[in-house]
This record gives sequence, C-alpha cells and structure tokens, in this order.
Amino acid sequence: MLTDDVKRELQEALTKERQMLEANLEDLGAQDPEDRTNWDAKFPNMEEEKSGSSSILEEGADEVEEFDRRIETESVQRDRYRDVLRALKKLDTEGYGLCESCGNEIPLERLRANPAARTDIEHAE
Repeated sequence: MLTDDVKRELQEALTKERQMLEANLEDLGAQDPEDRTNWDAKFPNMEEEKSGSSSILEEGADEVEEFDRRIETESVQRDRYRDVLRALKKLDTEGYGLCESCGNEIPLERLRANPAARTDIEHAE
C-alpha cells in the first residue's frame, strides 16, 4: 500500500511529465479540439535558408522526411501522454499502483522509475 507521501511524490512526477509532454506535443502539432488527448502533426515549412537545400525537390524531400519524424515522435509522445493522464486519474482511486494483468502491487522502485506503469515487471510488454 502506498503512503500519502509517496502518492504525492508520484503525482508531482506525473504532473511534471504531463506538462513536459504537452509542451512537446504543442511544438509538434495541433491539439484536436474533439479529443484533447490527440494531436495532429504539423507539416513543417522549411525555407531554403534554413534547410540549405539547393533545389525545390531537395527542400520538399526534407519537409517530407521531417514530417515523417514528427508523426512518429508525436505518436510515441501522445501514447505516453495518455498513460500519464490515466495514471493521474487512477491516483484518486484504489487502482493506482496495481498491475492491470494480475492485480498485484507494482513495486515502488518501478513506480518511481515509471510513475505511469500499468503492470509489474513480470507483465510488462
């Protein structure tokens, strides 16, 4: 059973991570007004001076490559953001800190390393 002090410590860590993820996601894309946990990656607008490209084709290729990178990064960070939100919500219930696979307590060391952990090490993907 987690003490109130430990829960506060983990809540602070989750809140800081949520804020960092929101800032990162806002840099990568636009938040979906219908689903506040989703972002749409912005297509970069690289100018010749910034990219150093010598042709329109090279500049276009650079933009597509950057957009692909943004989509991948946005996807990973969006999934983590959702995990963090889920953990913050669970902190208000008795379900926080319990493995979603077996129901056993997640070790405190794991929660400190990953406060949004949903499973114990045995059931981690």
